[in-house]
Amino acid sequence: MNKQLLRKFINRQCTPDEMRFVQDWLVSTGNDEEVTALLKASWEHKSKGTELDSQRKEEVYQQLMTKMQVRKQESSFYDYAVREEQSERAVSFYRKHWWKLAGVLLLVTGLFATNRYWPDENIEKKAIVTIQKVNSKGQKSTITLKDGSKVYLNSESSIKYLENYGQKTRSIELTGEAFFEVVKDPLRPFIVKSGKITTTALGTSFNVRAFQDEPSISVSLATGSVKVESDFQFPESEKDFILNPGEEAVVDDHQFIRQNFDARKVLSWKEGVIYFDDTKLFETLKELERWYDVTFKVKNLQSDEDIRGTGSFKNQSLENVLQILGHSMKFEFEIKEREVTLNFK
Repeated sequence: MNKQLLRKFINRQCTPDEMRFVQDWLVSTGNDEEVTALLKASWEHKSKGTELDSQRKEEVYQQLMTKMQVRKQESSFYDYAVREEQSERAVSFYRKHWWKLAGVLLLVTGLFATNRYWPDENIEKKAIVTIQKVNSKGQKSTITLKDGSKVYLNSESSIKYLENYGQKTRSIELTGEAFFEVVKDPLRPFIVKSGKITTTALGTSFNVRAFQDEPSISVSLATGSVKVESDFQFPESEKDFILNPGEEAVVDDHQFIRQNFDARKVLSWKEGVIYFDDTKLFETLKELERWYDVTFKVKNLQSDEDIRGTGSFKNQSLENVLQILGHSMKFEFEIKEREVTLNFK
């Protein structure tokens, strides 16, 4: 059968002689295999370039044929045929051979492009983009999210979230440290995933510290309330905690606990303050490396057990900080570009 003639037939452009020719061909005894082959070939042509594998294409094709049988009374082509040819012969013809005509119409005219006949699995889904904000050493930033919530991101820290943040969920992944000021939205809880723990809040402010080179992760609540859950289960620990202001949840490889925290020590970084309270030497140096994007070399150190630093420094230069700490920790220092050498006395 000539495909151009079939298109003319479908588009109601045939002459009366051509119309009768196509009808006679469709009702001819023994041509079902040829019609089926035509439909199959048209289907393969229409489905080229899709992401369906050959097995799935066959399944979809069979689903289509089943749909046409179930919905023969809904066939727009069947209705059109009855309207166009009101004679008893025409009505009988279309009712008897509706499946052939409906199949030719759907495949040749490309109606598979519509969602009515195209299965949901083949609708192209728009890729959802992941947004990532990264701070290197010595850098801090404030990020305002779509819902108005704010993230104060510390040095050597990063967050990432989906581009559609706020539409259905408010979920963020954190590495490093950040302080969150969350806009209240009871329908969409604010969720922070940070290593081993997940923090859920509605409207509150809290700090999360989850640096990869530190053994513990902490969530410290400033206002409101949050629920903190651990991925790990410990025999003598709770599964989760509901924190009150001034409390923090801490998890490491051995325990998951709730305790009070010193707001000056935990939250002052957001205000540009480095706070040390009897802090061990190498914890002090690690924090300074993060703040000032430098590396430390230590000379003439016998033992670091009794070397601890105390002090509060707001927006101070590294040189000023080291001068003050050097008096109590007994060292001299030399700064060369990004490398700092400490020489203990």
